[in-house]
Amino acid sequence: MPAEFVDTSWRQERRGRRRQAVAFLAALAVLASLGLAGSIVFQRQASQAQDRALARYLAAEAENIRDRQPGLAKQLGLLSYGIDREAGHNAVINSQDSPCLVNGDTHADDLAFRSSPS
Repeated sequence: MPAEFVDTSWRQERRGRRRQAVAFLAALAVLASLGLAGSIVFQRQASQAQDRALARYLAAEAENIRDRQPGLAKQLGLLSYGIDREAGHNAVINSQDSPCLVNGDTHADDLAFRSSPS
């Protein structure tokens, strides 16, 4: 009788440990999934911020060289608009007054607004 009691007690203890281990591993899996999702969101936000900064830089550079190199300024404005519409909008609009054309007889604002996704 005492041997049966000890044997049953050991079995129950092992089952309890197994359940604890499974619960611990399940909690780790949930935490790892949350960490992965958080890192993906952070990476997207960082990429968007980098794109916005690049578009602003291109738009500012277009404004800086507009008097000396109007064709290049229009191209930089179009690039800026293609990356981030808000950052490049003014650069494209301001290029309307420049004497140079980008592609034959097509104005920069025509190219930008024609190629923009709806």
